[in-house]
Amino acid sequence: MKKTEFEFKYIGNCVICNTAFQPRSILLLGRFDDLSEMYTQCNKCKSSFFVYLVRAKNKINVLPIITDMSKRDITRRLREMAPITETEVKALDTAS
Repeated sequence: MKKTEFEFKYIGNCVICNTAFQPRSILLLGRFDDLSEMYTQCNKCKSSFFVYLVRAKNKINVLPIITDMSKRDITRRLREMAPITETEVKALDTAS
């Protein structure tokens, strides 16, 4: 998917070390009507994040979620995985 400056404008800094994310480190995973999904890794501390950019009427919310997944995990494993089923979720609930 093609990157645009729209996402770069709002993605901000690493929540761990406050270093600005470099545009080349941002991977745009998907863009929908009111949501952009991105993956990025900080060049300084090497922390990785899923970043969700949610567009509302008059505001944009950015939600960075730290992850241990690499860019390879994202591009191969995550996109090739089958969706999690309701049965699998229920099994997790009963296991704990």
